[in-house]
Order: sequence, then C-alpha cells, then structure tokens
Amino acid sequence: MACVRKKKNGSYELIVSLGYNVEHKKITKSMIYWPEENMTEKAAKKEAERQAVLFEDKVIKGEYGDKGMKLVDFINDIWFKEYMKDKSPTTIYRYQILTKLIIEQLGHLPLDKIRPLHIQKFKNYLSIAKSTVAIKNDKGDIIDYKTYAPKTQLHYFRCLSVILNTAFKLELIKENPVSKVSAPKVPKKLPQFLNVEQAKHILDLLDKEDLKYQLAINILLYTGIRRGEMLGLTWNSIDWKNKQIKITQNTVYVHKKIYTKSPKTETSIRTIGISNELINLLKRYKIQQNIEKVKLGDLWEDNNRIFTQWNGKVMHPDSISQYWKKYQKKIGIPDEQIVSLHKLRHTFATLLLDSGETNIKTVSELLGHSDIGTTNIYVHALETSKREAVVNLQRKLS
Repeated sequence: MACVRKKKNGSYELIVSLGYNVEHKKITKSMIYWPEENMTEKAAKKEAERQAVLFEDKVIKGEYGDKGMKLVDFINDIWFKEYMKDKSPTTIYRYQILTKLIIEQLGHLPLDKIRPLHIQKFKNYLSIAKSTVAIKNDKGDIIDYKTYAPKTQLHYFRCLSVILNTAFKLELIKENPVSKVSAPKVPKKLPQFLNVEQAKHILDLLDKEDLKYQLAINILLYTGIRRGEMLGLTWNSIDWKNKQIKITQNTVYVHKKIYTKSPKTETSIRTIGISNELINLLKRYKIQQNIEKVKLGDLWEDNNRIFTQWNGKVMHPDSISQYWKKYQKKIGIPDEQIVSLHKLRHTFATLLLDSGETNIKTVSELLGHSDIGTTNIYVHALETSKREAVVNLQRKLS
C-alpha cells in the first residue's frame, strides 16, 4: 500500500514499497506531488492520497521506472498479502512450501517478461530435480535424494498457474503463459482398501487396545470421515437420540501448530448415521473421560473434544496415525501390507459400494465429496480388484 508523507516545503512524497531484495534491503519507488496553490490543506491531502493510489498502480504495472515488478515481489508483496490472507493455515503453508522453489527458479524474472518457454523449462527442471526426501542405505546413511513424484510436479505447476492467473486478472500481464504449456502427467492410482476379512480381523483384535483408540478406528472405518474431521469432533457432535454424528470442523497440524477450521468444502459439513455398537462405545468412552476429568481437576483443559491428550488438550493429528501403524505391526501384519490410516476411508467407500445396497450418490454425500466424479474412483478400484481376484483364482487353478 502506498504511503503519503507531507514535506516541510508543502509538497507530498508518495512512496510505494516493493518488498526486499536478496540482501534484505527494502525496495521502494517514490515521487513528489505538488498541490495547487489555491488548495486547502484538507483538499491537498485528499488529492495526494488519490495520486498515491494512481502511482502505486503504475509501479505495480511496471509503468514507472525502468523495470517491471519481478515475480518474487509479486508473490511476496501482493499475492500472499492480498490474495492469500483469508485462506486456511493449511493452504497458506502448502503454498509457502511450493513458492520457495518457484522463486528460486523464476523469481528473478520481471512478471511481464515470463514466457511459455520459461514455464516449459521449469516443468522440465521439476522432472529431474532432487527433492529433500532422502534415500538411505541399510545402515541409515543418506546415499541420495528422491526426485519429485509426478503428483508433486503437478502441484508446483498448478501453484505457478494460480499465481500468474492472479497477475492476469489484475491486468499486470496480458495472458497467463502457463496456459500455453501442458501440465505434467500423473499416472492414475486407484485407492487401496481392506477387504471384509481384513477389516474384520483388525476390528476383532481391537478389543485389547486402549478404549480411545478402539473408538477412533471404529469411527473411521464405520463412517469414512477424514482423520482431521474425527479429531474435530466434540461431544455436541453426537446426536444420541437419532444415532448420528455431525461433521462441522476439521483439526489439522500445520507448521508446528494445531488448528481447527471449517471442513474441506461445504459438502463436507454433513450428518452420518451410526450403529448401536458405536453409540455404546462412545458412551463407555465418555464415562472413562469424565473419570479422568475428575482425577485431574484444574489440570484438565476442557475443550469438549471427544479425542484429547491426557490433560484434555486437542489431540495431535499425527498421534492417531502413529498408533495405527504400530497397531498393525503389533497384530502381525507384514510391513509391505501395512496401510495408511486414510485407507480406512477408502475401505468404508468400497465396501459400501460392493454391498450393492448403497448407490454412488449416497456414498459421495457420506464422504463429503463436492464432486461425484471423485467418488467414481472407488467404483473403478472395486472393479479392478474383482478382475484381479478372478485372474489370481485362474492362476491358482491352472
């Protein structure tokens, strides 16, 4: 935003900040505005402020001075500050990570000088560049670093497109050069899921586990909600009479902080029916939690959350994922067959569709998908799984 300063000689200095250079020195553009002689002080100040806005617009568009705004300055001073400030902490942090490499490779270029060839070179670079994910040998020594996965390459490409599309809408560039380059291709991967026997085996052995984790795994498997949605549940989320769970918020861990925010999309706010067994498990756990509250007294931090730390504080999202991995090892599941916590959501969807008693629209609503096309992937996964089962049977019998 432009700054207006009145000088002793009656003129006004109009200053526009353009961020900082590589040496962390502030970059500014300025001009002097002289009000007309017959103007009152109030009118002169108002006109100076108007001129400052016009001056800032010229500076941003590269119409003032010898060079236009660089991509790095646009990202840091305009895109993040003005167009990302109302986004969720998760989104902002993800873009902060992605823009580091974009700035490293393209940040020095003037915004209006970026061409499709620059975008193509950046795309090519992504396909061979090394990430920060280490490759270790049997001794645990780092021997190399992994290249970016195709999906990660696409994330970088889309992030750059969003940034330059914002510049296009602001009329800082005549077109978005990313639109002239094809996006990195990502091989389609079907979701993995547990079959009925595997799911039943896992649930049968849960009886010996801590009641909190029994409840967590049961909720994830029987409702298909996301990990963050489950950790965002409060006791007010439970409709005991109608046997339902209301999903209204999501808990995430971003940049060493835990945040609770609105769900991923509007369709993610939903109500899901639950069984008598799950209701009884919730009741048992509520009694246990109330006992802990009484024991701890003032040490208990009451957030009304269902899933908490020992003292009532909001539970760290990674803690349930770490437990799930340890639990699978504990019950003897080989390392190569261990599945992520999110696979319970996939299992919920595919087993519902496989039952033939639930249509895809209902499953899409239960999952909180904004687009039924997203749910279709579970249908394809189920069909592929059935084909593979037939082929495997034929191999065994031949």
